[in-house]
Amino acid sequence: MKKLLFVFAAMTALVLVGCNQPTDDPNGGTTPVGAITFTIKNESSYDLSSVKWSGVSFALPDSEDLLKGTASKKEVAEDAQGYLTFTRKDSGINLRASLLTMDDSPFTILNSTVVSEVGNESNSGTLASIGLLPKLEIKKDGLSIAKNEMVTGGEIVVNNQKQFVFTLKNSGSGKLQLTGTEPVKSSNASFLVVQPESSEIAVNGILQFIVNFNPLAEDDYSTIITVKSNDPSGDFVFTISAKGVLPKPIIILLYDGNEIAQNGSINMGAVIIDKSKTVEVTVKNTGVELLTITTPGVVLSGENADVFSIVSKPSANISAGSESKFTVKYTPTVADQNDSAKLSIPSNDTSRANFTIWFQGTGKTGLAAPTGLSVSAQSSSDMAISWNLVSGAESYKIYRSGSASGTFIEIGTGSITAHNDTGLAEGTTYWYKVSAVSSDGTEGYQSPAVSGTTLSMPTIPAGVSAAAASSSGITVSWSIVSGAVSYKIYRSNSSSEIFTIVGTSDTTSYSDTGLTANTTYYYTVSANNSVGESAQSSFVSATTNVAPPPTPTGVYASAVSSSSSGITVSWGAVTTAAGYRIYRSTESGSYTQVGTVSHPTTSYTDTGLSSNTTYYYKVSAYNSGGESTQSSYKSAATLTDAPTGVYTVGNLYRSMLVYWDDIPGVNYLIYRSTTSSGTYTYVGYPNGGDASHRWFIDGVGLSDNTTYWYKISSRNSDGYEGLQSSAVSGKTRP
Repeated sequence: MKKLLFVFAAMTALVLVGCNQPTDDPNGGTTPVGAITFTIKNESSYDLSSVKWSGVSFALPDSEDLLKGTASKKEVAEDAQGYLTFTRKDSGINLRASLLTMDDSPFTILNSTVVSEVGNESNSGTLASIGLLPKLEIKKDGLSIAKNEMVTGGEIVVNNQKQFVFTLKNSGSGKLQLTGTEPVKSSNASFLVVQPESSEIAVNGILQFIVNFNPLAEDDYSTIITVKSNDPSGDFVFTISAKGVLPKPIIILLYDGNEIAQNGSINMGAVIIDKSKTVEVTVKNTGVELLTITTPGVVLSGENADVFSIVSKPSANISAGSESKFTVKYTPTVADQNDSAKLSIPSNDTSRANFTIWFQGTGKTGLAAPTGLSVSAQSSSDMAISWNLVSGAESYKIYRSGSASGTFIEIGTGSITAHNDTGLAEGTTYWYKVSAVSSDGTEGYQSPAVSGTTLSMPTIPAGVSAAAASSSGITVSWSIVSGAVSYKIYRSNSSSEIFTIVGTSDTTSYSDTGLTANTTYYYTVSANNSVGESAQSSFVSATTNVAPPPTPTGVYASAVSSSSSGITVSWGAVTTAAGYRIYRSTESGSYTQVGTVSHPTTSYTDTGLSSNTTYYYKVSAYNSGGESTQSSYKSAATLTDAPTGVYTVGNLYRSMLVYWDDIPGVNYLIYRSTTSSGTYTYVGYPNGGDASHRWFIDGVGLSDNTTYWYKISSRNSDGYEGLQSSAVSGKTRP
């Protein structure tokens, strides 16, 4: 084996330290058969990258480099050998040193280490003196051109210029210098060269030059292009050929962006029986003259032509550089039958006067359309779609359209019976269809279309109103908002202050309670759903009612002194009352309203009552805020009626006998006067009576032969004296 010589210079060197032997491997080395530590030190004047020996990278940790003044230790096979390769980072030149074995360990590379350029072994020298050589590479349309290669320019219409653009690249390790005043030359004057903008190209740099060709006649043309530079391999020479042709139309057909050859085919695949598939084909005129198509001659033929149909034909005239489209539909009628039909397109293209293509397809029995299709909005941009399982389905296709009758576009596939459609527009209705796909890829029938509308931010509630419900409550109401799930109610003490939320409602009204009486409040309402909350409505206001007045006190009831059928009820005034209501009962039980008076009146006379009867009364006060509770009851009895049937028995000695009809359960009082209109004085109470009468014998202080007048009254159950009877008279004996 060769030993690599070392020159220990004063400059920094690259050192390899190792303990075992490699095999000769120009690509890096051999598989380790033992664990040996191999150390590499870089003591040269250059930072190195991609340092490899025996298939092992000697880069520093977390790096691709081995910098000057550093060392790297790696494990290699104990019998490792091979070439040491690396890149000088300052120039990017890839270098290879001599063959090394483990016996060379440790190994030091100085600036004087002998190296050669990888791929260009003629460029060799020391690490410090290695030549940095340029290398010229020429490309067209991104593809490299070999020296002496023929570049074909195709057909070019006479008097129409075509431009050939070429790229010059320096793929060497030194600067490329284009030489001469015209470094790029053409041997044929018909090919005019536009020289590069510069004569220098840095390593990995590029320049362009252009060759313009304008044929003057129908003929074959060619030129030799020569590029002169300092590339050690010499001039770069290649040839351009082209054909000048007379103006003519040229027909080509395109499907899915790909050109279809004459007698080529378009496979429409498997299509479900009685369903259709259409394809659109482009007819393009790449010539320079008008392309004329004999449209009546655009026909389908063949054994199965009946299941193919031309939906639309291309235009009869297609100008140069323009295109037209036609559509063919395939509707199979027999399952598992391979159908085909030939389409002819006659035109004035002399090279392809009757362009022919074939359409092919196979009929299939499709899976049933999925049932139970359901669409529900999940958010403002998300729709959930689900359907029932289809027997035999391997997967499903989901289609969407903006309308029920619009075009449905495939938006997804999947093996489960659900799909989430995202990225949709807010508040927009979408229509969906789903089909099942069998294991052989045949798509079944589509389901009927079902629609759904994505959620949207609810609109601002309209028709908001507020009205007092009581002295401590206000009811707010509004019109229903489509899409709203709930509503928020805001309140403020002023139209210009901040409105604070006071409650929520899932109906179109809200009762705000616990408020202060006779106070104005302001309200706004917003609508809510999962998308968010609408803006608040315009404010409305309402004023709570005044507070109901307190319960009247000092209630008193007494019989009307001038009537046996009336009772007067009185009470203390309530300052906040608008009026009073009077309730009556014949026992201290159920009370019925019998009268109303306005404030400041504080009494009420109840008439039309039965005489000598006890009645019970309660009084309440009211105003716009409501009615107070009823007062404690007070009772009074009506006066008794005046006794009737009164008469006297006179002509007695100094006495008088008075009779009257009996009123059961009362006490009587007897009054006497010496004149009918004079003052009546109480003289006694009854002396006796029977089942229907009472009598009184007046025998005290009477005079003979004197006329006396009498009146009778009685007391009620309250002890009040009732009405006096009419006066009757009698005369004592002379």
